[in-house]
Amino acid sequence: MDTKEAIKAQFMKMYAQKDFQVITVKALCAATPVARTTFYSYFDNTDDVRCEVENDLIKGLLKVSQDVSSGNLPDMDFSRFMDEIEGYIKDNWTYI
Repeated sequence: MDTKEAIKAQFMKMYAQKDFQVITVKALCAATPVARTTFYSYFDNTDDVRCEVENDLIKGLLKVSQDVSSGNLPDMDFSRFMDEIEGYIKDNWTYI
């Protein structure tokens, strides 16, 4: 796992335990552990981390939809779609 992914993973661990508003860059860097300068080379603040995690999840769900439907949503195999979505959720549970 690269540094950026480690920061996002640690953010989600913290987010699962406390309100977003109390997660600080300082605490996140200490828990990861990374230097604050390293954090700021990837993100501007903790809101940027949260937004990127959310965007990654949405992109993943869209990719599953496109892969299953081959671009033809009305004729998609809904059962396969649900199986693939379930697998995606299980694989990304720490971010959800």
